[in-house]
Amino acid sequence: MKKLIFPILAVSALLVSCNKEVDDTTDHDHDHQHTAEITISVTNPTENAAFDFGQTVTIDGTIASNMTIHGYTVTLVNNSNQDSVLYLNEVHSHDSNLTVSDTWTNDLADTSNVTLRIVALGNHEGTVSETFTRSLVCNGQ
Repeated sequence: MKKLIFPILAVSALLVSCNKEVDDTTDHDHDHQHTAEITISVTNPTENAAFDFGQTVTIDGTIASNMTIHGYTVTLVNNSNQDSVLYLNEVHSHDSNLTVSDTWTNDLADTSNVTLRIVALGNHEGTVSETFTRSLVCNGQ
């Protein structure tokens, strides 16, 4: 019986130590090495649109690509106040066509130049992306 214990332990140790290497690139059904062509179109707001205090800024647009997009961010930045972030929405979604639909209410006390920035990610690493910017004016109280 003692002669069987050592071979059984040795075989068990070999089986446990042999791990199959996991390929983490197969967790999605798309290619991470592609060159994405990403187009961001914004229908609302228009360039240099002005918004009164208390008015809702509606952000509408589409993001399209020849490959799967891995998400996007919508940011409103107050350029008149040390580039402070007024609004941020991060969306993690996988599709070749995405709809952007966000709102923010102008609550700025002082009239400010604001930049709308939309960044679409072509891969999880962020090495493939497209950025859209538009200038706005938000009137103060």
